[in-house]
Amino acid sequence: MEITIIGWITVPLILGMFFMSYEHCLLTFIVFSSFTTVTAINIGNNSINVYYFMLCVCLLRTLIKLTNKNGIIELKRFNLISFFVIYATLSLMVTPFVQNKGVIIHTIEGVWDYVKVGLNQYTQLIYLIAAYACYVMLYMAIIKEWISYSKIEKALDYSYLIVLILGLLQLVIPIELVNITYRYHSNASYTIAGARISSTFLEPSMLSLFVLPLFIRHVNIFLKDFNLFSLLCICMNIAIVVQNSSSSFYVGLIIALIVTLFIFFCNLKSRFKINRKRFFIILLLIAILLIIMFFMNAYIYNNIILMLNKLFQRGNQDTKNSSGAVRMEQIQVNMKAFLKFPITGVGWGECRSTDLFTTLLVNVGLLGTGPLFFYIVKLTISLWKIRDREVGYLIIAILSMFGMMLVSVPELYYFLFWIYLAMAESKLKIYRRNANNEIRVG
Repeated sequence: MEITIIGWITVPLILGMFFMSYEHCLLTFIVFSSFTTVTAINIGNNSINVYYFMLCVCLLRTLIKLTNKNGIIELKRFNLISFFVIYATLSLMVTPFVQNKGVIIHTIEGVWDYVKVGLNQYTQLIYLIAAYACYVMLYMAIIKEWISYSKIEKALDYSYLIVLILGLLQLVIPIELVNITYRYHSNASYTIAGARISSTFLEPSMLSLFVLPLFIRHVNIFLKDFNLFSLLCICMNIAIVVQNSSSSFYVGLIIALIVTLFIFFCNLKSRFKINRKRFFIILLLIAILLIIMFFMNAYIYNNIILMLNKLFQRGNQDTKNSSGAVRMEQIQVNMKAFLKFPITGVGWGECRSTDLFTTLLVNVGLLGTGPLFFYIVKLTISLWKIRDREVGYLIIAILSMFGMMLVSVPELYYFLFWIYLAMAESKLKIYRRNANNEIRVG
């Protein structure tokens, strides 16, 4: 067992969370929730991340607070996201029946192998349960008014700024210093000279998943009113995206743009007003940004050419060696595994494809994937009915992040997504509660 250098720095902070107010304890966790490659302890080939320690402290303090207040969990209805987590857990019982069937998948270890029972299934399940616990904890805290939306957003802003700064530092500070501070994780691909920026995340696509919704938030803030903090974040974000050539960011930005257009043109009620001039300024800014990135980014251009070559020159060797060809191969083989067990899947934590969609289909089949999709759709429709500006941002953030994961990020564990789910669910709960109170008063 090894306590890392950053561990010696963060462990006192983790201990200090026991003595902070409950609100500040949660806010500290939210700020550090983006530190996915920062570990406090390495045990052999396994690592325990700083933010998992912080989550454990927050969960413990939540249980204590509920006990002292005689509180109960406010999730009175059994929602689909809960069903998804329960089925993912139960799906581990499917694997023993599948492992002798000769099903080949792309595994968590990144190799092609037959389905078999392994320890990785349980570690992957722990990650999922931890993310779900974060969602439930924040949902309760907001409902019970132990923490406010505005402070959660401020904590996310601080986390966003730290991630951007650490990303840019990858380009200027010694590689060894980067690795022993915020890339010190047994499974992290350590930064090398000239590497694509990924900051405190394992890959650039995962960094994009985190920064995109916050980038959109600060573009909106800056266009409403001059804000130096937002301008600084926007400039750093653009610099990082141009440097790391993350196609996931473009995918998410396009999804966000489509959702924004839908909200703008379909919303006819006065409760959800948008300044049209500022809206079109946002669209123009995004369009200019996409054009600049497209023509300056040889990575995207080359991938498009390789994709066209794949369509018209199937035997081209360069095409076969492209990342797009590798991605397509993984999808095809994993889909064959899904078709063998389309209902149940092969068990949670077995497969890791290049995208969340095929990863879910292979691991939990239609029984697990269906409820998750229905949950996102139902949540989005429910939020849409509120017709509130803040809710509009939550719709854009959730759909853009979910869309990015479906096409380029195979894990469902990133806490920002679950934080937004908690904010959205609690927003619905508070809205319905206030609506019922108005009816009673009337």
